[in-house]
Amino acid sequence: MVREGMCTLLAAHPDIEIVGSFASTDEFLEALLVRPPEVAVVALSPGVSTEESLKEIQAAYPNCAVLALSASEEDAPILDIIRAGAKGYIIKKASVGHLLNAIRTVARGGSYVSPELSKWFLERIQYGGSGSRQTLLGKLSPREVEVMRLVARGKSSKEVAQDLRLEVETVRSYRKNLMRKLGVNKVASLTRLAMSVNTELETQQAIEKLAATSAG
Repeated sequence: MVREGMCTLLAAHPDIEIVGSFASTDEFLEALLVRPPEVAVVALSPGVSTEESLKEIQAAYPNCAVLALSASEEDAPILDIIRAGAKGYIIKKASVGHLLNAIRTVARGGSYVSPELSKWFLERIQYGGSGSRQTLLGKLSPREVEVMRLVARGKSSKEVAQDLRLEVETVRSYRKNLMRKLGVNKVASLTRLAMSVNTELETQQAIEKLAATSAG
């Protein structure tokens, strides 16, 4: 029903022609379209390997620009989808005008990201354009690293405040700064990233300790 509604909206514009509507990537690839699409609007679904789907679409239609349509505004899915080759990323709550603009932009060879995510991308560039965790960690103060490690252990702001002997509001301020610097916009995303980074730091420390022991 959603796909049919979208097709009806898009077909009302003379510069856009709908060449097909499919329930899945497999169905799309099996259709063997006579006219290769210039743009494929792909709705992302939880639990589906979107990266693999994008690669399959690009292999079948090398000149087709993929526009990802998603409900997620979290950092990891966005980066994964773009790295997989999508030319655009638009969130489902965007207006029809933004969807039309996105389709036309990627069709011309450009790239498009929902305006709602522009601020996030600017901050991501500002605080570590490479996206590497080590680059981003270099932007953190020692105290922010301490807070992040406790967040990785699932501790609340109150518990972190008790452990570090800080005011709760101070800890909340640290968490906000961490989210801004690490390029995430939700506490759940910060926790997942903190857990991953904490594991990497502990592994690195263990390697360094082992190396020092061996040298001694």
